[in-house]
Amino acid sequence: WARRCILTVQFVSKWASPDMFAYIVMMCLFRGLNKPPHLLSDLQLGLGFSCFSIFCPGSTVSSLGLRLPDQPPLQAREMSSRLKTHGVGWLTLSATLALAVAFAALLSVGIMLPCMELHVDMALLYEKNPNLGAMKDIINTLGLPDLLHKEVSPWQVLVALRSAIFDGEVNGAIAFVMFGGLALCLPLVDMVLLLFAARGVHGGLASSTLDKVMAVSRVLRKLSMLDVAITGIAVVVLALQSFREKGVILSLRRGWLVLLGAVLCHYLMAFLVSRAHVCAPVEPRPAAPDLDVQV
Repeated sequence: WARRCILTVQFVSKWASPDMFAYIVMMCLFRGLNKPPHLLSDLQLGLGFSCFSIFCPGSTVSSLGLRLPDQPPLQAREMSSRLKTHGVGWLTLSATLALAVAFAALLSVGIMLPCMELHVDMALLYEKNPNLGAMKDIINTLGLPDLLHKEVSPWQVLVALRSAIFDGEVNGAIAFVMFGGLALCLPLVDMVLLLFAARGVHGGLASSTLDKVMAVSRVLRKLSMLDVAITGIAVVVLALQSFREKGVILSLRRGWLVLLGAVLCHYLMAFLVSRAHVCAPVEPRPAAPDLDVQV
């Protein structure tokens, strides 16, 4: 039970972070709506965001510092024998290679595609606010659909955060590391390690080297937050559904689904390689020499 509890804590530790990514995307969204002199829009990240951004990765890192108790020998033998009956071959290696290529393609496309959109539905605005009907002709001359329209992609978020860094915003640098590093770069690095491990399992790489690679991969996978980031984007969309009363529609776009596909590829890749690693033969340790000491 101690092992299961620690694994559960390590799994859920990073899921305090969706709000952090929600704040980052919201900042980029509202700053993107700034179109002076017709529309002024801004959102500043304060000290609370700085503290929260330190707490979220810190809690994940601290949970990884907990040492896992060894599995009971009987349970470990049963799991090993159950997995080894399936074996590891070209099918597993081909599947991991296909998943790695799919992940890279989905991540590259998902970064560029918009994952969230904000726009104004004038018909819904007049429907929800009948008192505005008398000023309809005047309101239509303001061009609200063009002013209140913004699509946000991960690449646009990175560009906006880079501008914030150049403006001297410390929180912009923190957000850039969180979004660009933890959410986008670490999953890619972990996929490279998993692909290397899969090739090593099939090619007979030393088990000690495989163990080290898988240990590093496990840490990177816990710190990778692409799954948390897309959850944060969904949280923003759901939390701002009340804006529909004012005719403002916030919705997810196809880029979010593409990134979700990349997350699923990452999960499946980790599962297959971890399973292959358990099935891999363990190199025998050299026997200790017998010392015949006579007194």
